[in-house]
Formats: sequence, C-alpha cells, structure tokens
Amino acid sequence: MATYYDIFGQKIQYISSDPTNVATGQVWYNSTTNVAKLRGVTAAAAWSSTTDRNNAMNNGAGAGTVTDAVFYGGYQPPGNPAPIPAPGGTGYSAITEKWDGTSWTNSGAMNNGGSNVIAYGPSSTSAIAANRYADSPGGVFYTTSTEEFDGSTWTNKNASSTGKESGAGAGVPTAAFATSGNQPHGANNPGTATEEWDGTNWTSGGALNSPGQTGAGAAGTLTAGLICGGQYGYPDTKVAVTQEYNGTAWTSVTAMPATRTRHGQTATPQTAAIFFGGSEGAFSPLLQNLNYDGTNWTTGPSMGRPAPNASAMGGTGTSGGLLASGGSPYVATTEQFLPAGTAETRTVTTS
Repeated sequence: MATYYDIFGQKIQYISSDPTNVATGQVWYNSTTNVAKLRGVTAAAAWSSTTDRNNAMNNGAGAGTVTDAVFYGGYQPPGNPAPIPAPGGTGYSAITEKWDGTSWTNSGAMNNGGSNVIAYGPSSTSAIAANRYADSPGGVFYTTSTEEFDGSTWTNKNASSTGKESGAGAGVPTAAFATSGNQPHGANNPGTATEEWDGTNWTSGGALNSPGQTGAGAAGTLTAGLICGGQYGYPDTKVAVTQEYNGTAWTSVTAMPATRTRHGQTATPQTAAIFFGGSEGAFSPLLQNLNYDGTNWTTGPSMGRPAPNASAMGGTGTSGGLLASGGSPYVATTEQFLPAGTAETRTVTTS
C-alpha cells in the first residue's frame, strides 16, 4: 500500500496554521491547535452540526454560501435587549453575523430590525434585506424597507411599493423578486403582488396565481424563480402549491409532496432547488430535504437537530452546500449540508 510520502513526495507538514489551496488527500499537523487534519471528500450527501451562532434567534434571514455567509434580523428571546422594542421585553432584532465556514463574527447592525426578512446575496459582503415584520410605537407593522450590506455596514435603499411580512423572494442584489407574504399584515391577508428589484428601484411584476403562500420558500433568479409551500388564514391553512416565475408571469407547476411552511430558502437554481426545515403545523416540524429538479420533487437527507428547532430557521446556500442557523423557539444551532463528493477539511481523531 502506498504511503503518504509515496503519493505526495513529502512528509506530513508541521505548521502553525492551516494551509490554503490544499490538495485532496493532503495531511498536516497544526501546531497552534495541536490537531492533525486532512483534506477529504464527503462520501454521501448529509447534514452535519457545526459552530453555533453567537446569538440565539428565530425567523432570521441568510445570504451567501456554505463557507461565506451573512445572517441578519430575526426575533430574540425574552429578556434580550433589542434595537426595536416589543411588548414583554422581547424584540425584533437588527443583529448581523458573518460566517466564514468555521466561525461566526458579529458585524454592523441593520438600520431597521425585524423578522421574516426577504434575503438575497451571493456572499457575506454583498446582501440585500427587503421587507420585514417588526414593532412600532403604534403596534406591529409590515414594512417596505430595503437595505444593502457591503460586509460591514447596512445602507438604506429605495423602499418597495408593497409592504410585506413573511414573504419570499430570490435573486442577486441587482436582479431579484419579492412576493407573497401578508400584504398588509394579518392572518387573512395573503398577498399576490410581486415586485422586481434592479439594484436601485422596485417595479411591479406579475401577480401570483395563488395568494396562500405566506411563509413560503423561494429559489432561483428574477427570470427563473420558484416559490413553494406556505400558509394562509386563521387558523393557518398550509399549502403545497408550487409556482415558477419567468420574469413576467407565474405558472403553477408540480406541487410539493406535502404541505410545508417557514422552510429554509436558498440561492439554488430553479431547476436544482433544495428546501429544508419548516413545519406542517405549529407542532409538526419537518427535518427532511425536499429537492426540485424543475419538474419533479424528491426527498433527501434529514437535518440532525431536534425536530422542534427545524421551523423558523434562517437558511442560505447553493448547489455546493447549504447552511441553516437559528430556529424555533430560540436557538443558535447551526448545520451545514454538503453534497456527496464535496471537498472538506477534517480533524484526525482516534475515535
């Protein structure tokens, strides 16, 4: 059997920090952390636990990739100070945290805190927060607020025409859509209005065919968008409705295999979308992935967290991996999903 030296022509490196541009199969010893590491690949698609967030949160939003992401907004536990006050000492949050694939770092707070933010963005240095649900001196309200994040600071941008809370959307900071949600706030006010973002302004787009998609998941781009699941009415009626957007009009397509709401949404393409977490009801959280290939739905691996924490998470990612953090009731739990064959650095143990 070939040895490490036979394959790489050198002995295991003894270095003070992890190297960059590591080759698959490479092994090294980090003298600072006193651990041996290797670069391998995932044998099968799976969720795994990783570093918790600094702040427990639910109904937050995320943008970016599994190794370069930013999460923002949400709802903080009772007793936590919050940028926007709410009754009973709770509050809607403006907290922003950046993820580098290993650890979380607190960053500049949003100008307008809130939960159920519609999020877009390719990285931790380029993200958009559109609409949200928050408290004001006059009571709960849905907002038209839009902000852009540059990696350290949030800047207010032009507001949307239609206020939304618990809406859905997808795209990039210069070309995105935002739709569904309560328009205006209220359990019996699911909206159909869609707006399109060009990086500067919002304009009206095609209306949804089905209004009952508050808390839906979304994926894709402005001209190849996807929205699925959600709820409407009180008591909540969950739906499995799926619709595709071509930049002009929505078309009803194959429904999800089961109803689901408040599930993780990602930057994955319309024809290779993955949705995760969420719930069928207040006490029926779901852990299993649902995959959409542009025509049909299939199931995938389940998350490892306790089932009650699967609803109201923030989520982001691409076809190369997903990241989920936070959840109900208030947790800092973070998990990552990696497809089979994904390169990853592992710590060598004797267990």
